[in-house]
Amino acid sequence: MPRQRQKSTRAQAGIHFIIADPSSSRERPDNLRIVRSHVGRWRWQQAKQNSQKESQRSSGTDHFPAAESPHDYRSSPDSETNEFSTGDISGDASPDTESYPFLIPESAVPDQPYLGHDLPDEDVFTFSNQESEIGLPDPWDEHNTATDFDFGSSMCLSGISPTILDPFQTIGASPLSLGLVSSSNKYSLSILWPGLMPKSSSGTTHVGVQRWFATSTCNAAVHSTLLYGSYSHRRALWMVKQRGHFSTEDAKQMAACEADAIARINRAIKIPSEAVTDSLILCVLCMATNKLENPLWEDITESPFKSPLRSLQWLDVYGRLSPHPVHQAGLRQLVSLRGGLEKIELPGLATVIAYSSVLGASRALTRPTFPYISIRGGTRMTLQDVLGIDDFLEHPKSEISEGEHVMPEMQRIFRSLRIYLELIEAYQDGIQMGMDTLCDYRNVIQWHIMSLLPSSQLGSAHVSFYPLYECCRLALVTFGIGVIFPLPPQNSPMASLARMLQIELQAYSQVVQDESLEVQKLYGWCLMMGGIAAKSSSQRSWYADKLKLYAGSRCLLTWHEMKMELGAVLWLNSACDGAGKMMWDEAMRA
Repeated sequence: MPRQRQKSTRAQAGIHFIIADPSSSRERPDNLRIVRSHVGRWRWQQAKQNSQKESQRSSGTDHFPAAESPHDYRSSPDSETNEFSTGDISGDASPDTESYPFLIPESAVPDQPYLGHDLPDEDVFTFSNQESEIGLPDPWDEHNTATDFDFGSSMCLSGISPTILDPFQTIGASPLSLGLVSSSNKYSLSILWPGLMPKSSSGTTHVGVQRWFATSTCNAAVHSTLLYGSYSHRRALWMVKQRGHFSTEDAKQMAACEADAIARINRAIKIPSEAVTDSLILCVLCMATNKLENPLWEDITESPFKSPLRSLQWLDVYGRLSPHPVHQAGLRQLVSLRGGLEKIELPGLATVIAYSSVLGASRALTRPTFPYISIRGGTRMTLQDVLGIDDFLEHPKSEISEGEHVMPEMQRIFRSLRIYLELIEAYQDGIQMGMDTLCDYRNVIQWHIMSLLPSSQLGSAHVSFYPLYECCRLALVTFGIGVIFPLPPQNSPMASLARMLQIELQAYSQVVQDESLEVQKLYGWCLMMGGIAAKSSSQRSWYADKLKLYAGSRCLLTWHEMKMELGAVLWLNSACDGAGKMMWDEAMRA
């Protein structure tokens, strides 16, 4: 009998054994939480039993059962062991994980090492800080305070102090030390997110910067994922633009954050209340746009266009990072289950997803997956929002690209582009304006350019009525990814566009001289766009020959005369003059 009673007492105590590898730093945070949970529950049970005994001694009966601890749901041995089961991390088959297979890549399996990627040697990552192009502060310098985020004024957010962000690890264990977590958070708050969600014309920081951090302080999956995103951005900034520093240890910490983030996301999707939330969508967005691989940082290819604002919204950085196709598919699925981008409530999340969609479409020459959501208003934005300021600017309209030979939708794109180019020129002249406004106009125009249907999907009637439609569409895409939405040349489909545009122009070059003057000028503009895109390719000589024939038929003798015709269609001097003059000189020598 005593033996049976002792066994019952042990069963009630809920003793659990932990299978752990003491040499593994990956398991240590989870094991610590499990041990602390059991110890905390045991101490609470002891205190409750002592309290009950005292109550029984004083009253002889127990009329009031002890209330359940408000933290008992987190301290329960069953819930804790289920939360950190190896099945969640390794992605064992289950109905929940099968619904979201995109969240369980092979790199999350604990049997594999953290670093499944080839890392350069230590000396390769040695880099001395240099003066940055736009004067970004070094977030790793303790003497450097954040320029875009007032840490001291944000004490109301959980886990913030003026020097250490989340000093008590209120959001749970992290694979990084407190100092590294703090530095990564400061980098995101002062460098990464203010660039991704720019300030308004009044200098107000976008509300998404603070809300994203506040979300990370109460969601472990978001916390780990944003740490990974911070490391990924800093790594890309160093490799692509040689700014900042990134060591082999940083690469290891980045891989650890990625593995921890995937494990936490896998656990989160098993909880019905967290399966389709803004927090989880933010996590998947970060994983989908920060694929861990070595960019071709040795590639020094330069764009033929000298476009302004190449770093706007970190386009030069995120344009070099490879999208993760599996996570991209998962992101589309989650947004669909959420009800669309308009249903997302976390500030800045919908617009960043829309921006990412425009970026992906521009790289792959496809149509954007999502509608464009404004940075400023958080609502859907169209070309009409750009055209609405046309009367205010008193911008002269071009007769060349607004006649019956151009489809109405394409006419609106040409008009919007001229308005945006005028804003860019005003900005270059020193006129202050909100960077969020420039982002919105740039992104929504590029969205509409990439949304133009190919002529093959319009039908033969449209093709016969608008014979230059496909040439203009491809030339607009070239102008878009070269000037308006300047992709890094390493990932820009310029060569493909030059080949496709050549095929379309070949079919039209024999009859263009019989067309109206406006159509001929559009043809000349398409020739110039294709020739610039064909730099250092076999198509370049063909464009030079055709441009020379065109100049002869139009009696254009100088570059200035040619430039006047190009400007009547669409041209930005600061971005296009150098490449255009080079193409003109080659044509005259052909």
